[in-house]
Amino acid sequence: MRKILFETHHLYYWPNFRPIIDEMILSGDFEIYVSMPRRNLTIQQSILIKECNNLSIQFITADSELRRVEKIYNEAFDIIIVGNVGKLNNIVNDKTIAIMVYHGIGLKQSYYKDTSSRINIRAVESAARFDELKNDGHQNLLLTGYTKLDRLFTIPDKEIYSLKKSLQLDNSKKTVLYAPSFYPSSVEKISTQLPLLRQYYNVIIKLHGFSWEQKRYKYQSMLFTKMEKENQNIYLVPNEQFDIIPFYRIADLLVSDISSTMFEYLSLNRPIVQAECYS
Repeated sequence: MRKILFETHHLYYWPNFRPIIDEMILSGDFEIYVSMPRRNLTIQQSILIKECNNLSIQFITADSELRRVEKIYNEAFDIIIVGNVGKLNNIVNDKTIAIMVYHGIGLKQSYYKDTSSRINIRAVESAARFDELKNDGHQNLLLTGYTKLDRLFTIPDKEIYSLKKSLQLDNSKKTVLYAPSFYPSSVEKISTQLPLLRQYYNVIIKLHGFSWEQKRYKYQSMLFTKMEKENQNIYLVPNEQFDIIPFYRIADLLVSDISSTMFEYLSLNRPIVQAECYS
């Protein structure tokens, strides 16, 4: 049985890892572990531990980041799967196979420059990116498709119905999902327009995790928390509900800016508005 570690650098990588983990659990051929770098903010870790408990898989942590890294290295995993290079060189044993599974599809250059000679396999979501990376001289590429979207078509309808019910959406109105990036972002300008939509639509706001957790961007979640309280038919998804996939199923239209959400939502063949008013 192979020992696998999913090094989850941030919580928003988890929806990309989850379908892979589901397949591994079904096969019964893998001993699965998950870990996350220790930070001062422990909210993400608490959420991820709960996810692991629900799946009956093991979460690795320690009383310091140094100890956590040492523990992972000493475990000598057969395979470590990451969403970015991060601390890869510190946690991989010489015999470990290192695999990068992209956490985003995007317009940001970081999606093309985040690489390391220590990556054995780079799982690529599309033929377009595969060709571009190959033309840049990368040899360790594997065209896999975009793992995050698997659950878009496998989440049971009853779960979607339950989610809609919990949001108390007005069933007589169509639903707009606003899902901005944290930076550069359309938040400043689009936020003034959302209260104008609530008379005609349900408006769901799904923010990036950094909009809740990072001091520099926390004003974004504060802005929309206030807006939700003051406006009927505007619903702010709490940080604990980190997975955007169920909200794609509910929405009739997506508004975004430079986020991967635009490419993900294409799978449903529903309208998308790209806001180009960045700050």
